[in-house]
Amino acid sequence: MTNSPLARDKQLFADLKSTELNDGSLENNRNSTDIITLEFNKVNRLAYSRSDKTLCIWKRFKDNVWDSLLQINTTSNKPVYCIAWDTVDELIFVTVAKDSTAQIWQLNGSNTQCRCLKTIQTPSPKNSNFIAKISPDGKYLVLASFNNTITFYNFQSKHDPVFLFQYTFNENVYDLQWDSKSRFLIFTLSNGTAPIYSLTRDSAGLRFSLLQTLSGHNASITSVAITGNLIILGTNEGIVSIWDLPTLVCISVDSSVDIPVTSVQGSYDGDYLLITYENHNARIIRLSPFSKGFETILELENSSRGIYSAKFSSTRLALAYTGMNNNCVVLGRKEHSKRRYRGS
Repeated sequence: MTNSPLARDKQLFADLKSTELNDGSLENNRNSTDIITLEFNKVNRLAYSRSDKTLCIWKRFKDNVWDSLLQINTTSNKPVYCIAWDTVDELIFVTVAKDSTAQIWQLNGSNTQCRCLKTIQTPSPKNSNFIAKISPDGKYLVLASFNNTITFYNFQSKHDPVFLFQYTFNENVYDLQWDSKSRFLIFTLSNGTAPIYSLTRDSAGLRFSLLQTLSGHNASITSVAITGNLIILGTNEGIVSIWDLPTLVCISVDSSVDIPVTSVQGSYDGDYLLITYENHNARIIRLSPFSKGFETILELENSSRGIYSAKFSSTRLALAYTGMNNNCVVLGRKEHSKRRYRGS
């Protein structure tokens, strides 16, 4: 029996417990509603949105047991497109729904109630916000709109965030990501570049400054992730590129799947990379120790509906994805399991 690093990685994921979260959509004839996006918080909750404008929030107990479902009927005219959990307060999250607003929500500890703390109206009524990101230090909220406008807020007061400034790119914005220390952001654009901007404060106030631009792709860069000392970019032509963060040099490229990449994300420890594609199965590959082989460890079968979302937990080896029944499926380890493989 082989004991290669790839075989051990495959066994690690094969041993994860699979749990299908049933939010009642099938029983209530809501099987026509799609899961649009999903997101773990930093502790024990998972939220996802459906196309019927509802939010489902689950709380995890020990041994990967998910219970205590809370369903919310949002007040937006459109389904929630993006969920951003607060990086400081585990019970607060922000949603955007392709309109000019963003909503701030607060759960109670028992996961039985949720209230809207604030509805933010961005300065431009023409904004159609599709991304919300909170800086790792919890100080800033940034919204991205389909009109290429980025809006920044001081997020230290959750009940009343303060508008700071807007910035508009000349190209379409697809994704953005903060670094782990809230020093800079990377944006991905339709012209195949990924500019890196710093956000600093001095005696003159806030400065939003271009530091460097990653270039070399011939198609739109659709997604970005930062994990450890690596930057990962996914493109509309199916290419995934790996960049060394300290030197900003591209160290490897994967072009094995000729289908647009919709998201890239590193696992909580930076060991694995999750890649989702447009109407195609998602892949997990090893990221650290880095191998240029890009061998697939686990392939997640695409939902029969053709709409796909998959995310790693940011704090443990677990992931959630859209299952074939259009329910959310969670893979995770039991709490007492200490088994871990790091390759060789």
